[in-house]
Amino acid sequence: MVKKLGLDSCKDTVVGNAMLRGVSGGERKRVTTGEMTVAWKRLQRLDEISTGLDSAATYDICKSTKSVAHNFNSTVVISLLQPSPEVFELFNDVVLLNEGSIMFHGKREEDVPYFERMGFHCPPRKDVADFLLGLGTDKQDVYITGDARSVPYQSADFAKLFMESGFFQKTLQRLDASTDAMVFADPKPFCQTSTEDLATLLQRQEMLTLRDTTYIMGRAVIVIVMGLLYGSAFWQMDDTDSQLMLGLLFSCAMFLSMSQASQVSTCIDARSVFYKQRGANFFRTSAHVLATSLTQIPLSILETVIFGAITYWFGGYVDDVGRFIVFLVTLFLCQMWFTSCFFFLSAASPNLTIARPVMCCPSCCSVAS
Repeated sequence: MVKKLGLDSCKDTVVGNAMLRGVSGGERKRVTTGEMTVAWKRLQRLDEISTGLDSAATYDICKSTKSVAHNFNSTVVISLLQPSPEVFELFNDVVLLNEGSIMFHGKREEDVPYFERMGFHCPPRKDVADFLLGLGTDKQDVYITGDARSVPYQSADFAKLFMESGFFQKTLQRLDASTDAMVFADPKPFCQTSTEDLATLLQRQEMLTLRDTTYIMGRAVIVIVMGLLYGSAFWQMDDTDSQLMLGLLFSCAMFLSMSQASQVSTCIDARSVFYKQRGANFFRTSAHVLATSLTQIPLSILETVIFGAITYWFGGYVDDVGRFIVFLVTLFLCQMWFTSCFFFLSAASPNLTIARPVMCCPSCCSVAS
């Protein structure tokens, strides 16, 4: 797929966003085309893909899309405004629309001869696409070769002549011809089973997590530094003072728990991708939620062990392995509970502006309790 779309040179490059520079505009649209092609849809519809792109980028996208359509036996419908001659030559069929009326629908090689029989002539150095777009408008007078009174002017007149032509009758015959019922049968909503969905999403989430080395290294440094600060502040405290013992436990639990608040903005930014892929039936929602939750566990365990080991032994808790494990389990469960809360808030909140103040509710409830 990457080779078919001409993305070899940027296959290891991030797509990017408003804050992070990534691939170019043409490459971004080709990535989206490949992403949607993976869903194995029989029909793809692309609307105004040339907006904001130069002619070279538009040509690359259309050429890649044509290659994908031929290799995967699918149909691609692309709407373009004033395509270049190179782009126009890539299409097999042409549908000429004007004010909601179909002026022509047929093979690309047959459009100019069809309109020439009506009395229009395409100049030798005129782009065919520009010639076709000028028909049915006030610009068509320069193309008239015969009696101006015998040629149509309105889009409705062109549509009426097309419905009376042999092209339209051939189209009706193809539609009336018997077709394999399996072609029109409802496809399965998902290409994979639930287990395969979960395995694929786990692999993807693992890749996304491991690629974000800045976040992982940052979290590791913060956990170690804060562990040393907490441990030195409660250095070998008096084990008979229950307030100190519980105070350190509460502080450790709150630090590890509130550190998960950073995932809210990440999850909200990723929602647009989830909506697009879920709408195309890439995977089940349950598989996505489960995979996202499971990939949080390894990092949470690592943070809990590092931070808990420093604070437990620096703080002077009981020198017992069993109680140390209970201490770590308590911190881990608190962290996972807050992780679930923040994940729910990121899914339920309409945007980050509302999610940020709502994030205070779980911590306030924990402090109050």
